[in-house]
Amino acid sequence: MLSTFTPLIPLFASCFILFVGNGLTNTFFPLRMQLNGLGTDSIGLIISVYFIGMLLGAMYSKYLIKNVGHIRVFSGCVAVVAASVLICALNDDIIAWSLARTIAGFCTAGTYAAMESWLSESSTKETRGRVLAVYNATVIMGLFSGQFFIGLFDIASNDLFIIAGIVFAAALIPIALSKITAPEVLDVTSMSLFKLYKLSPLGVISCFTAGTIYFSVMSLLPIVGAYYGFENFTISLYVGIAILGGFFLQFPIGYLSDRFDRRTVLL
Repeated sequence: MLSTFTPLIPLFASCFILFVGNGLTNTFFPLRMQLNGLGTDSIGLIISVYFIGMLLGAMYSKYLIKNVGHIRVFSGCVAVVAASVLICALNDDIIAWSLARTIAGFCTAGTYAAMESWLSESSTKETRGRVLAVYNATVIMGLFSGQFFIGLFDIASNDLFIIAGIVFAAALIPIALSKITAPEVLDVTSMSLFKLYKLSPLGVISCFTAGTIYFSVMSLLPIVGAYYGFENFTISLYVGIAILGGFFLQFPIGYLSDRFDRRTVLL
């Protein structure tokens, strides 16, 4: 088992740092937009275009990976995400933020595609479940850890923009300085959403519904906390506990889904 995980340690390290940055920006940006006087409709718009960018990135990142490989796609996308965060520090215009967040969403999807396809292609049928479990744990702990920068710096200053840019840039270091070799890029035929729906309608509908609820809740939790007068550290804890709840719940859910009908567990 060590032979499976040891070559992937730099990738997991970069993944953790990347999601620390994502955890920070996911909480900081709604709070900063609220501080700038934007209403929940404008905040919701900027959050939504980020996920439009992610949707486009999910559709087209496979072509980038096929042309230049996993490491270059990951490195380039992380660098653009860092730049987009710093651009938001220069201008609080809603159009500028919308464009920056759309680009950030596109590149974030590129990093996800690079990491997840890399892990999938680097593991076997026997080890894939454990590799992806470690990946999910790394993601959640990164998101959880990123919350606590909020309590260390003033939201009204540009410090958190700079910190987020530094964190994203640092995510490049483990992979860039390692001897890790990305897997060979295979020409895999993609599956349309319609075909996927025909194969598993419940799975598609459940994923869409869960994604809508999860990202709506997680994006607005910081604003809800601020509305009730929570201090910065309390907001970090408030959002962090919600993320940590998902971390702990995945273990009993995984156990039950292996032993009972998954549709029943899902319900």
